[in-house]
Amino acid sequence: MVDPDQQNRRGAPRYSIVQEGIIACSATHARQPCVVHDISETGARLEVQDVNKVPSGFQLIIKVGDFRANCIVVWRSDTEVGVIFETSTW
Repeated sequence: MVDPDQQNRRGAPRYSIVQEGIIACSATHARQPCVVHDISETGARLEVQDVNKVPSGFQLIIKVGDFRANCIVVWRSDTEVGVIFETSTW
């Protein structure tokens, strides 16, 4: 369940999806899979295998819809990261 105060702080409504994505780090050329669970115009919630291997900044790629976004991590849990988009292309 989403905390109502957290929902009010979001810049745009999020939509629940389950979509495979790729976290791509341009500095190291590393790529790792993720699952996108929520997305909006301003950010997303990503499930990852190891949150410690997710850099603070990366490009999120979702092949379906040819989506790419430069992301900044704003929170981490045991299995997920929350990101905001610096730029995105839909």
